[in-house]
Amino acid sequence: MQELQQVQNEIVWLVKMWAPRLGELDGEILTEKRNSQNRTVKQIVGHLIDSASNNLHRIIHLQYQQSPLQFPDYANLGVNDTWIAIQNYQAEEWKLLLQFWQYANLHLSHVIGNVNGEALENIWVSALGENITLFDMIVDYPRHLNLHLREISQLLDYEKCGSEIEYGEFDNLARTEEKQHQFYRDKLSYEIDAWDLAEMMKSDADVVVIDARSKEAYEAEHIVTAVSFPHPTMTFASTRGLDPEKTYITYCDGIGCNASTKGALKLAQLSFKVRELLGGMDWWKRDGYQTEGAAPQFDRAVACGCSG
Repeated sequence: MQELQQVQNEIVWLVKMWAPRLGELDGEILTEKRNSQNRTVKQIVGHLIDSASNNLHRIIHLQYQQSPLQFPDYANLGVNDTWIAIQNYQAEEWKLLLQFWQYANLHLSHVIGNVNGEALENIWVSALGENITLFDMIVDYPRHLNLHLREISQLLDYEKCGSEIEYGEFDNLARTEEKQHQFYRDKLSYEIDAWDLAEMMKSDADVVVIDARSKEAYEAEHIVTAVSFPHPTMTFASTRGLDPEKTYITYCDGIGCNASTKGALKLAQLSFKVRELLGGMDWWKRDGYQTEGAAPQFDRAVACGCSG
């Protein structure tokens, strides 16, 4: 589910951004400066460890126990500081405490990525009598994590931790990086290269290669087993015979031609699963794969340097 993936990404990003900066801190800045709740940086990090631990237990319990579930609620009972005091985070070695925070959150991200989707509507009853679904609890976790990291940022003078980056810029960097990650994931989902297509054609019967160029171009030369379906002729009526369970790979002449893109768009708009062949016929032939037609190229199977 996309929302849970976003939670995972945000948790990992925050750990990655904050761990090195927090790791540079030492001395009084960790133990003397206090927030509005009279907590030091070490105690705030300790509280975040408690949060990760309690959320981890709730997430696990809500996947196998009967719903609604009444599970000990330390936050709404006002014993947060009791947890902090009993564990004496103030006296804990900073390096170990910081590592614990990192690993607790990275593990929590891993657990969120493996949540049973059928359990997301299971309910936890808080100490205030609120019914909170597993889904809502997971999605709310980064808000609490961000809240206390912002408190730390307000306590810190960034000249002392070797950074002039304001906290708000972390959010912008996170969004930029996630957009870039999503861009490349989309490219791999929507495009395919000659090597991958050739391997897929060997074993996958649910793939259909479509030549989106003109009939004349197809007759002159085309990829072996490809079917001719010029993109201007793709309509709701003309695609009724296509199997919606199959994946369709469109191609054209190459990077100087956009027939494959137009064909892919039309098929996608008609709700078919579709990918576009990178480089079209040009790169298919360059990589040594066979074509047929009036002027075919015979298979000379040049291994792709980016295979795998």
